Amino acid sequence: MRTVAAGWITKIQRFSISDGPGIRTTVFFKGCSLRCRWCANPETQAASAELVYHAEQCVANCGACVEVCTPSALRLDGRRVILAREDCNRCFRCVSVCPTNALLAVGHEVSVEQILETVARDDAFYRASGGGITLSGGEPLAQPAFAFELLAASRQRGWHTVVDTAGDVEWAAVEEILQYTDLLLYDIKHVDDNRHQAGTGARNTRSLQNAERLAALGCPFAVRVPLIPGFNADQESLEGIAAFVAKLRSAHYLEIVPYHRLGQPKYAGLGRSDEMWSQAPLDREHLHASAQILASANLPIRIA
Repeated sequence: MRTVAAGWITKIQRFSISDGPGIRTTVFFKGCSLRCRWCANPETQAASAELVYHAEQCVANCGACVEVCTPSALRLDGRRVILAREDCNRCFRCVSVCPTNALLAVGHEVSVEQILETVARDDAFYRASGGGITLSGGEPLAQPAFAFELLAASRQRGWHTVVDTAGDVEWAAVEEILQYTDLLLYDIKHVDDNRHQAGTGARNTRSLQNAERLAALGCPFAVRVPLIPGFNADQESLEGIAAFVAKLRSAHYLEIVPYHRLGQPKYAGLGRSDEMWSQAPLDREHLHASAQILASANLPIRIA
């Protein structure tokens, strides 16, 4: 495993309680091979920094961003700022002069040491609660060398380590981090390849094969199922997932992650349309009915 000077992340979230046991700090990596239609963190999908524009926060008549935009990707139209993303070279000069943070750069390079400085602030909470650090995203294993170094350094400090992954990476990327990972939170979205590709933009072959390999090695992991209406919340899809998960003997529990709309404002900021905008979250009755179907996997069931 080669060493790396820095990696790309979007943010570090302290006091997380839903990304593994105890109190945790979650590091959101940038870059992902999937394009899930329901993704709540679309800003983590691209591998490098992106420009976010929140038009509702813009004081358009200040014109500061337009003045510094050398590729002329920004222009004034009356009292509105218009962003032509196809002309943007991501120099982010506009971000540095925006007085209201209407323009933001999402994604930055950090070293392992910089992340550890932030994570270490809550060391006492990890030790009291059995918590630690979680690598999420995006897909943390899309930056395997950086993930490896961060996990190794975290383990040296005695922190519990978790990797939240969809498993759509080369097996070597998974295998290399296992020695420094206490628990994998492993997404299984659909067992039907065509349905998976329609919902995520990628086949599920690698993800399912890697899950089977983890189970064969006896690696501790938990299965996470994002429960998405119109994609996998029907009985047939859930029965297929349960049958597959039942074969994964080293899985500790199965967690249902219900679809929500919290990520919707991010799509507008990135200049993208939210394909799920009209889809209502599932009601509690549907969640519990889904849990009953998934219980046939013979694992403890949790609802996030």
